[in-house]
Amino acid sequence: MKVGIYDRYLATMGGGERYACKMAEVLSHSHEVDLISERLVDLRRVGEQLHIDLSRVSLKIFPYLSQEYAAYITKDYDLFVNATYLSSLSNLARRGIYLVYFPTPFDVDFKLKHRLAYLLLRGWAERINREDTLQKILPAVGVEPVVGVYDPSRFLLGGYAWTCGQAVVRIKEGQGDRPLKLRIQAGRRRGVPPAQITVRADGEVVLRDKSLTGKQRLDLVVPPALLVEGGEVEVVSSTFVPAQYGYSQDSRELGVVISYKTSLPLPGRLLLRCLSFIPLFVINYPRDLAFLDSYDRIISISQYTQSWVKKRWGRDSQILYPPVEIDSLRDGPKREMVISVGRFFTGNHNKKQLEMVRAFKEIYRKGKRGWEYHLVGGVEDIKEHRRYLQQVRRESEGYPIYIHENASWEELVRLLSQGKIFWHASGLGENEDKHPDKFEHFGITTVEAMASGCVPVVIARGGQREIVQDQVDGFLFEDWPGLVETTVHLMEDQELLHKVGQKAREKSKKFSTQSFARHLEDVVAELQDSSPPERLGDLAGY
Repeated sequence: MKVGIYDRYLATMGGGERYACKMAEVLSHSHEVDLISERLVDLRRVGEQLHIDLSRVSLKIFPYLSQEYAAYITKDYDLFVNATYLSSLSNLARRGIYLVYFPTPFDVDFKLKHRLAYLLLRGWAERINREDTLQKILPAVGVEPVVGVYDPSRFLLGGYAWTCGQAVVRIKEGQGDRPLKLRIQAGRRRGVPPAQITVRADGEVVLRDKSLTGKQRLDLVVPPALLVEGGEVEVVSSTFVPAQYGYSQDSRELGVVISYKTSLPLPGRLLLRCLSFIPLFVINYPRDLAFLDSYDRIISISQYTQSWVKKRWGRDSQILYPPVEIDSLRDGPKREMVISVGRFFTGNHNKKQLEMVRAFKEIYRKGKRGWEYHLVGGVEDIKEHRRYLQQVRRESEGYPIYIHENASWEELVRLLSQGKIFWHASGLGENEDKHPDKFEHFGITTVEAMASGCVPVVIARGGQREIVQDQVDGFLFEDWPGLVETTVHLMEDQELLHKVGQKAREKSKKFSTQSFARHLEDVVAELQDSSPPERLGDLAGY
């Protein structure tokens, strides 16, 4: 069976990405599996970071431009799994599973500028969708990115996009009789070595070892004689990492900047250019929940999520708890150490690292000076997220507080094995009835800590209550004073720490990868054995 698993945010390598990638690993043992994402990522690096075997999984890059344009990616699969947070993409595959981390409102992260843009541009965007404008224009675009382009959406809309050093674009049907006009730019700042560029059309060299530096650019015309429908043009170049030259925090390996000149008439070119400036959320904001009807199963990751899917969407769903790598975690020699795990980012569902640092400083000032606090988590190369991490670093200065940025799985396992107490506070201070999405929807890192013999001290909200039984295999707290009081009590009672830590380790087995794999395979087998449903009428043309 051919399976496609769509995770638009694969590059973030967070908890949701671990869930999606584990699905891919499990199903790849008996099916052909593609991981579908919007941007180029290194699957080997993703696998290493998440400690998941993706060797049998292929990566498919798909630029998400609109519902109308995106829908056709699903139709070639026997099973399509939408594992993208806040996705309203409809399913056209024979079978479909919609994975819900939490039924968050689709406008949850809208700021004033987003709401203004929506009000000003939504009418025009709806007209574009209603008239299938993109469907009419994009087939006339002569090329499509295959691999190696970091932002394929921008490239398809006629904009500039970075390559990873080896980019391939494919000549689309009906375009083989026209020349391909590529613009290649070095995109180098002072101190960065020149780009060495070679271009091949179906294996034949068109440009060999051309050197460009600084802002230099080259307009290259590949003649029709070298192009065939379905043929490929490859742009190979030397690479650099901006972060290594000190002028950017961008840690991607970059090649050159490419764009193409479309053969569309002027109105079409102008429309593509305009679309490249319209935020995609304006075009893709869902009108209703009808897209859910195209899926055979809705899967919730916890009872907490399941209850809110029913409240907000009026839909039934079944629970498939996230997989936890119990077997690869260990209970090692312990140190006087508190640990927390979670990505550093601002906005919705923030992990409250800054507040936890302040709580530990209060404990330290109470005399618990033999203890350390370790924060482990990834961070994206996005300005506001980097700024938040720097704020956490500044708040930690002068205290035994250590930050492990983008730690490997091996380092995480080592730190968890040494920790005695685990903290999790997502959502603390928030109103659960008004903002249930700001709480942990399940709590994978809590289970990982328990499997390592750490005693969880976690917020008594969200999915944490499904994992921890208070004062049996961990402790629940209601507020910041409760976190401080419980932690100090445990620090002073080593016997209790050891006793609860052992019970926590036993409880964690309930959420093992083996249990996840069995339940996932049961769901897929059940879908395979049943007859496919009729799809929505308004999607019949795709």
